[in-house]
Amino acid sequence: MAENAPVYNVAVVRRLLISAFTPEGLKRFCQDQPALADVIPRFGIGQGLDDMAGEVIDYCQAQLTWDELLRGVKERNPRQYARFEAELCLPAGMRAVTFPQRVARGWRARGRLRWAWAAGILVAIAAAAVGIWRLAGGGSGPAATPAVVSTAFRTTMLTPVVLASELPEPYDEIWRAVGGEKGSLGLPAAAAVSRRYSVQEFEHGVIFFRDNKYDPAENWIYVIYWGNGADKTAGSSWVRYVDAWLAGDPALSCDQAAPLPVGPAGGFGRLWCEQAEVQAGLGAALGQEVNVKGGWLDFQHGVMLYDIWNKRVFVLFENEHWRAFAD
Repeated sequence: MAENAPVYNVAVVRRLLISAFTPEGLKRFCQDQPALADVIPRFGIGQGLDDMAGEVIDYCQAQLTWDELLRGVKERNPRQYARFEAELCLPAGMRAVTFPQRVARGWRARGRLRWAWAAGILVAIAAAAVGIWRLAGGGSGPAATPAVVSTAFRTTMLTPVVLASELPEPYDEIWRAVGGEKGSLGLPAAAAVSRRYSVQEFEHGVIFFRDNKYDPAENWIYVIYWGNGADKTAGSSWVRYVDAWLAGDPALSCDQAAPLPVGPAGGFGRLWCEQAEVQAGLGAALGQEVNVKGGWLDFQHGVMLYDIWNKRVFVLFENEHWRAFAD
């Protein structure tokens, strides 16, 4: 890439595509653009607009067709393009930042969880100090793996979106059941996302994986602990973590994890192995991880997670209480 070539903000490009097109409109647009025609086979039957926009972004990143994409959007929907034009390119000072810096800026821009980033810095400093101490001869054996940073909602206060007449199913009825606009969740803070997720049941709770793709940059893992008496309909404890597992890492992160395919493996396994409170709180896995199409919807003061595999919707409130509703 040329030194002066623009670097596009993929989160803004995603919002532009979602604002400028319907699902069918985005498909027709790609069919009309020679540089984007090869992305059409990636669109699945009944795929939502958010997922389709993600496929287009993935394709443009791989094929370097950003200019063709944005030029075409500008011609097709100049009004929406004008709304986002000033934010499409990252400022020059942000183009060489590292991945952790991009994550941090994304958190600051969204007004979320600033305390988590500060905690992460402290953890990193502590880890660096331990590493220096070991190099100097202190201690013995391999350095411990840094803990995954907890990022549970506590003071979320996300910006609400303009409400349509009703939310998409299955969220609308549940939202009204917990008080609607005046309830503990507040207003929706984003459009509903339809995307693949992973879920795994444990003795004393469940883990839910959320693939954020580009906005924010990191993916999340929700740990939900069953309520009193193993109540699976309501409880008072859940935590959200940043997924620290990377492709190429060992499938099993510790000897305590059960043999494959049950695990927990991958990101779930790394969290379960490295976080003593998660392992003790959840107990053993009851079955293997399932990856299917589901989704979520963020609110000012919490989130709904649509677990279509088990036909339920978890409502997670920022005070760490939760409820589950049958779909």
